[in-house]
Amino acid sequence: MLFVLRLLRGFVEFRVFGRFPERFINLLSRRNVVSWSVVPEKDGFSGRMFLSDYKKIRPLAKSSGVRLRVVKRFGLPFFIKRYKLRRGLCVGAIIAIALMSLLSMFVWDVQLDGAEGLSTVEINNALKSSGLVAGTLKRSVRTDYVERRLMLRVPEIRWVSVNLLNNIAKIQIKQKAKKPKSSIAPYPCNIKAAFDGVITKTTVYSGTLRVKKGSAVTKNQLLVSAVTENADNKLSYTHANADIFADIYIVKNIEISKNTPIYIPQKNYTEKSNISFLWLTAPFRMSESCGGYSLDNYYQYRLNLNSVSLPLGEQVLRRHYFIRSALGSDTDKAENILRKKLCLYEAFTHSRCGIKSKEYKILENNKSYLIKSSYTFNRNIAVKQRIHIES
Repeated sequence: MLFVLRLLRGFVEFRVFGRFPERFINLLSRRNVVSWSVVPEKDGFSGRMFLSDYKKIRPLAKSSGVRLRVVKRFGLPFFIKRYKLRRGLCVGAIIAIALMSLLSMFVWDVQLDGAEGLSTVEINNALKSSGLVAGTLKRSVRTDYVERRLMLRVPEIRWVSVNLLNNIAKIQIKQKAKKPKSSIAPYPCNIKAAFDGVITKTTVYSGTLRVKKGSAVTKNQLLVSAVTENADNKLSYTHANADIFADIYIVKNIEISKNTPIYIPQKNYTEKSNISFLWLTAPFRMSESCGGYSLDNYYQYRLNLNSVSLPLGEQVLRRHYFIRSALGSDTDKAENILRKKLCLYEAFTHSRCGIKSKEYKILENNKSYLIKSSYTFNRNIAVKQRIHIES
């Protein structure tokens, strides 16, 4: 603390040499001049002294027959003197301090924790309607109101906490636990076949199995019966539950017309960007539109410093252009389109099935292209069918 005070006042390291340095020391003590770090030398001594005192001791040095020399200078007065003519630096420092003080009053970024699986768009809309977005004045944020709005707008949230840490609004979310499926059978039912096929595996949890492994079954055939027989030879009804796997044969045809429009992507694109600062946006750059069919992509970048998201960023709208043409007699493109449609069929219709075999061929006529495919899937064909019992 003493060293800091000395830096604020400013001090010098000086050297005294001459015939009577002892007399000079006596004069300093009589005038109550403070000095420290005094070290004797061959023809004098060296020490340190406040700048204001050093300016007063030159007559004492002259009367005692010694000479003074400044070795080093320390402290704020020398720093100010060095940059006295650089007024822009001082003005910039003042502006920077004022700007940082102003920015500390706003929310720079909103961070979500625990929102996995939830709609971030819905959460952000709820935050915006409750007045919590990047650029909001911190003192105007009512955390309890934001928490209530979030829980009302997003029913999947069980608990939420909004905390303002420095300039970051951190939102911690706890989601509701999913309700487990009831193990109690709600009603008696049979299990029938959803497809024609050959049984490969049977796993019965409840009910009476009516088919065997390797047997062929047809659609809607009874696989597991809800009627069970107990030890007393009495019949009862239960909620049948089983996994019945079978190899099924499916034929799928997909056809596309030769007049089907196709869009060929071009290398050129245009960009429009805005500079965002807190809640303010200003145009930054814009390239000339090329015209024609286009697809827009939106990107947002934030400036980060030491893992801290600053309230300065760029919003970019990138527009990609396409040329529209008809499919026509381009066999390669037609085959590529048909294969992609076939992959989508496999992914969305039989995503949980194992493909044991697959064959396809592509045909062409005057108006269209046709892909004929045949599959052998191994899948669970069990379907529950409720039964009504009259008492």
